[in-house]
Amino acid sequence: MKRCTNLSDFYPDDYVEWLMSSLRLTSTDLASDRIVEPLHHLHRTWMHGSGGTSVNYDDSALLCAYAVYYMTVQMPKLWFMFERCPTLADGVDTTSAAPDIIDLGCGPGTFTWAWLFYVMARSPGAPVPIRRVRCVDRSPRCLAVARQLSEELKRRYLPLQHVVFEFVEADWRDHIGAQCGVMIFGNVLVEAEESGLPMVPSSADNVVIIEPGTRPHFQILRHVRDAFIGKKWSITFPCTSANACPMQQDNWCHFHINRFVLPLIQRLSNRTGRRNPRHNFIGFVFARSSQPRDVPGWRVLSRLRRVKRSGVRYLCDGSHLVEAVLNRKDKNDTNRVFLTAEAGDAITIDTAGAPAADLVRTGRIRAGDRVRDVGKALELPHPKP
Repeated sequence: MKRCTNLSDFYPDDYVEWLMSSLRLTSTDLASDRIVEPLHHLHRTWMHGSGGTSVNYDDSALLCAYAVYYMTVQMPKLWFMFERCPTLADGVDTTSAAPDIIDLGCGPGTFTWAWLFYVMARSPGAPVPIRRVRCVDRSPRCLAVARQLSEELKRRYLPLQHVVFEFVEADWRDHIGAQCGVMIFGNVLVEAEESGLPMVPSSADNVVIIEPGTRPHFQILRHVRDAFIGKKWSITFPCTSANACPMQQDNWCHFHINRFVLPLIQRLSNRTGRRNPRHNFIGFVFARSSQPRDVPGWRVLSRLRRVKRSGVRYLCDGSHLVEAVLNRKDKNDTNRVFLTAEAGDAITIDTAGAPAADLVRTGRIRAGDRVRDVGKALELPHPKP
């Protein structure tokens, strides 16, 4: 299996060429007002409410710009989660007659393509372990673009030749009860009421949720998390246990990726004044199982902050949110992982005989504590219900 060191490694080498060919664009178009002006409109609509709160995705110019810029920027969110839940990509039950993946509110197919690119990058040249994908969206224009992209994908990549794509024009709520290996909710719960979901999926084996990384969205997703846990689903990202979320109303659990992952995005960001490389998001991964599976450990929720040569960062074990501190005098090889782990990684902390509650109470990482990086995953293989 190939090891990819950066999220940008999961884009195919000819990713931009695939976009251009599928969307009938030229290299000149990618830097022209044909893309830049619709991006300005999209940004104003989302950030400032100009022109209404929703976007007309049946507008071909807006959709084309969205596919070039925002679809490209969104993909690493799924890869970020995959790197921390590696069994998810291989956990699709290909023996079932049901679709392996159902992408609800698929748009131009953002997270479907991200999923396929990830699997191809991990096992170059091998057929992807996915047979059927169903893309659901209310916009016929979005589905038409997704179909164009799928046709070009299958023309270019031999590992995808056997994949059957279905494009269904429908409200995503109508397919929540469908049977599948993985159900993806990508930026669709913003359309839902405060409860987040009209129902918990009843026939999916795994659920992936990716939403904008804002506090209001997290408050909606807390209801969603509680609903899944109430139905005895296991949560494999980001929480390490299924206890009550410790986040208060003035806080929210989110991560970020680097928006400027490709030169194309850097150029368009410069043209549109998008200077901030941080692109925040909220993500959850749930697995349907007969019993909840808590795994002892902590999720790193923030980058390392240096304060007078001490290291400070937020940790969460699914029950407690701790602002943990490693004093400069206590740094050594046994606790160095606390300083080097990336946000989103999972770590375990052996408190060297001291009560584990001491870390929760004091937030202090001691010189004798052993901090271990358990890789970018803290979960067990997904059992079948």
